[in-house]
Amino acid sequence: FQNIEAAVNLAGATQTRLGGKMGTADVLTNIMRQFEIAPEMSEMLADRLTMVTTSSNIQLYDLADAFRYVGTTAHTMGLGVETIAAGIGTLGDMGLQGSIAGTALENALRYTSRALSETRTKRQGDALKNVGLHPEDLMDARGELLAFPQVLQKIFSATAKMTKLKKLQVFQDVFGVRGSRAMAALAQNPERFTTLYNKILNSQGLSGQLMTKMMGT
Repeated sequence: FQNIEAAVNLAGATQTRLGGKMGTADVLTNIMRQFEIAPEMSEMLADRLTMVTTSSNIQLYDLADAFRYVGTTAHTMGLGVETIAAGIGTLGDMGLQGSIAGTALENALRYTSRALSETRTKRQGDALKNVGLHPEDLMDARGELLAFPQVLQKIFSATAKMTKLKKLQVFQDVFGVRGSRAMAALAQNPERFTTLYNKILNSQGLSGQLMTKMMGT
């Protein structure tokens, strides 16, 4: 591992062991490989993982377990660590943690990808149309998925006035039964996702600060 300082800071900040399976060095390495993050960015990653674990109802183990299931799909779709970490943290606050959160998010993303492509099912197309959305509304000019906070905002705004049962049906039609679990949970508190996402983006130096504070006490 090329930047042991980042792993040490993450271990101290989250009170997690440094070595071994699911130790901080292992967690950092795995996520960096999933998202093709350069070694010199390991400290930034440590800060962001620290922020989500200290700002939501999950431990680093839960976060790492969730990333195992959703990380590769997310990166393939052009989504960053910050987006997925915010999603995992928000789901954790709703009681969906570890592999459950990762699986739910992965399904939601996979179904989103299909809903925006020419291979979308009739059910997906009809569900989007019925809430006034078209695939192009969720993509940029290059045909790439918009930033996920924007996607969530558009979907949640389009379904805001629906009854809970109708909203759940739309989520199931578009994101599948398993993916709808994540979307329904995020829809209950979209502000929480946005707040956590912004905190993660502005977490520079956090792991080192917490490590220093812990050593001082």
